[in-house]
Amino acid sequence: MDRVLPEQVNVIVFNDKHYFVCDYTGTFCTYRFFDKKSGKGCFVCLPVMLRFLYSRLSAAEFADAKKQLCLDYVQPDIPMAEALGEFALPLSGMELHNYLEKLPKGGAWKSIQNSQSVSFFLKK
Repeated sequence: MDRVLPEQVNVIVFNDKHYFVCDYTGTFCTYRFFDKKSGKGCFVCLPVMLRFLYSRLSAAEFADAKKQLCLDYVQPDIPMAEALGEFALPLSGMELHNYLEKLPKGGAWKSIQNSQSVSFFLKK
């Protein structure tokens, strides 16, 4: 999984506050979901991370990655977010909300345990 994830985590400052930039949606977020083993990746939630991985891994690699994410983030299953058109990015806050509401449990996927805050990331 880590071979397809971006090497660098993007952190920006907007209105004097630090944010991550999601590698798939381009959305600013204060918490990230990532590959726990390599520390790579920055995604607004796990279903979005799965969508990113789906188009970049073989079927077997994807199944292994999904299984590992379920273990790392203590989830019995993780649905995959819908694909976004290439001209739909970056998503604004309301667009992200509408996008995530299409998932089972909707925006609650942003609140799963074991994510990392931008403030913790910057202290490392």
